[in-house]
Amino acid sequence: MVDVRKEAQKLKTTLHAIQAVLIGAERRQVEEEAVKLWLGKLKATSYDTDDLIDEWNTFILKFRVSNKVCFCIPSPSFCFTKIVLHRDFGIKIKDLNKRLQVIAVEKDMFSFNLNTSKEKPPYHLVVGMGGIGKTTLAQLAYNEQEVKAFFEKRIWVCVSDPVDEVRVAKAILEALTGVARLPLWLNSRHCTKWESLKHSLKCRTTGSKVLITARKENVANIMGSTSMFPLGQLYEEQCWSLFSRVAFFGRTTDDCKGLGDIGRKIANKCKGLPLAVKVLGGHLQFKKSKEHWQCAGQ
Repeated sequence: MVDVRKEAQKLKTTLHAIQAVLIGAERRQVEEEAVKLWLGKLKATSYDTDDLIDEWNTFILKFRVSNKVCFCIPSPSFCFTKIVLHRDFGIKIKDLNKRLQVIAVEKDMFSFNLNTSKEKPPYHLVVGMGGIGKTTLAQLAYNEQEVKAFFEKRIWVCVSDPVDEVRVAKAILEALTGVARLPLWLNSRHCTKWESLKHSLKCRTTGSKVLITARKENVANIMGSTSMFPLGQLYEEQCWSLFSRVAFFGRTTDDCKGLGDIGRKIANKCKGLPLAVKVLGGHLQFKKSKEHWQCAGQ
């Protein structure tokens, strides 16, 4: 039986080692066909890794669902299937590791320059509770014309729940090898995972910036953030201003009669969260009767 955990760790370690030379490889592929072919093999293996992760996540989901319904006697057929799939997954990840090992050996033959700069890219942290507008602010910064003009490449990575460190590292790797062109925005609820994610950010050049959005301020200490921007809740008047712009958009003065006081009460119940204000405002935008508005405010 293949040790899946051991093979997965080996896969992650090899990916990190290859990431250390990606910048140099990307520059050389323009003039060297062999380097271009090497990067192509790396991308193909990266795609297969993604497929394998999806397959494993699907299996885990089915396993959890089965555990909930099989509360009495577990099905022997499912137990056998679980063993077979676990073995098959182990074989596949072992095969991926063999392919990556070959790629790693070829990497050494090219004598790529390591990115040994000791300068740490400044980590900027936007912190606040869910729905406060962290993602919106990050998107505004990402789409700013001056940002687009200054940075040669931008990467956007969303760290989902649960955290999949291999997938995150692979997403960054793909962006740097030209598979994707995304901003480097990182978002996660699991602060304990940030330390390991820092290794995926070592592939950088001088002047790189990393913008992180998180719900907890201790991410700043873990990542060594050079600046932190805490987002607070909207004031009462700000809530009402945003709500009225959304809910009353395109309406005539007559349409809005009698809805102002109800709307203020609804806006106040959003507790200063922009996302809640916009969702409720959008929901009521096409509701004309007071009854609908009063129902939403309850």
